[in-house]
Amino acid sequence: MSDKLMGRMNTARGGKIAEGPESERIRGEIEALANERNGKWGNWAGGELSADERREEAQAEARLERLVASYETARSEDYPRDSMPDFGNHEKTLSGGTGGGGIVVGRGIDGREIRALRASDRLAKSGGENLSVGKYLRGIVTGRWDGAEAEQRAMSIGTPTAGGHLVPTPLSNEIIDLARARSIAVQAGALVVPMDAQTLKFARQTADPVGYWKAENIAVTGSDLAFDSVTLTAKSLVALCPMSIELFEDSPNAGDVVTNALTKALGAELDRVVFVGSGAGQEPAGIYGGTDVNENIGLGADGAVPTDYDEWIDAIQDILAENGPDSGLAACMSPRTWATYQKMKDGEQRPLVAPQAVLDLRRLVSTSIPVDQTSGVSSDCSTIFVGDFSGVLIGLRTGIVLEATRFGAGADGGAFENLQIWVRAYLRADVQLARPKHMATILGVRA
Repeated sequence: MSDKLMGRMNTARGGKIAEGPESERIRGEIEALANERNGKWGNWAGGELSADERREEAQAEARLERLVASYETARSEDYPRDSMPDFGNHEKTLSGGTGGGGIVVGRGIDGREIRALRASDRLAKSGGENLSVGKYLRGIVTGRWDGAEAEQRAMSIGTPTAGGHLVPTPLSNEIIDLARARSIAVQAGALVVPMDAQTLKFARQTADPVGYWKAENIAVTGSDLAFDSVTLTAKSLVALCPMSIELFEDSPNAGDVVTNALTKALGAELDRVVFVGSGAGQEPAGIYGGTDVNENIGLGADGAVPTDYDEWIDAIQDILAENGPDSGLAACMSPRTWATYQKMKDGEQRPLVAPQAVLDLRRLVSTSIPVDQTSGVSSDCSTIFVGDFSGVLIGLRTGIVLEATRFGAGADGGAFENLQIWVRAYLRADVQLARPKHMATILGVRA
């Protein structure tokens, strides 16, 4: 077998992550044929095969080459090139620390691959013991582990902190997955980058090279392929949930209820900073007002109630003018903005049909997008966020701390005097735009 075919075959046989049905079927045939071939001729060292055996070996190799070619075609259909984010052509499926796979979106300053999770990927690994975050939380709060023996064993993996517990990795990943699932930005295509340190620095391309036609004996005109760097710096995001001790002790699903509330709060706040994070203090900076993000002010300096989809088309045009993708774009808006466009009518009072380019967008609604922004003299404005969200990176420092106390105090009194338990969860995250020019904001949307 040629070295080239051997390399292609080994690549195909190693591609088990996130295969489609056809890819999986063909790989199975490759495995079977390769094993059969190795069994017959793997140790052949020259003139010991008969003419028939040589012919059979050549036929097997030719069939193997056809199968490898078919597999490569099937894999390209599993992951069309234009569906993968463009961060320097380092994209590929991966396994390892992520349970459901993911993609490599680039390389850090030190040359390491930077991995990211799409909405369909999971940080928590499938298989093994079926651990419940709710049972774990109920156990550390009440000290009762009946029916939660697996969670109690997992607890030995975690580390008690001053007043809390560092959640064991399997459960921590599960909480992160739940928070990601709550994020509209992630559903729109934003990628989550697990961080194993406080900071993660990687290169970002800021300008494309330009091609020139060259005359004979004339020096070549050069153009810069410009780069800078982006640093994800983990910042603390906290959610607090007080509830009565009686409810926690008497309700078997109390842990699940609290977990649901905490992950909902974390996911909503992640969304808010992705869209409108101020960048002040410890708050990450979001898309709104971001450097190099395309801003559309077609609704005027004071904003206005939209009557057509012209601003949407302008926003898409701005992205295309920056060599952005012409497919896979998404638009995120507030519920109020969504309703405003749904109510629009044409001249005959029929529902206004959007242009095809707008219909092709994946349109999502988020309550984390405000409706009280200021545009000129108007203070009831909102923003529509349009673009290739795979260029939005949410850095997530792995490891979540859960803390429970009966001695907290707030404006409504203390947990002890109110017979309450306060549960707090915190993680560390950041937001950065890898391709800000592939995003656009439609400003001043009123209702």
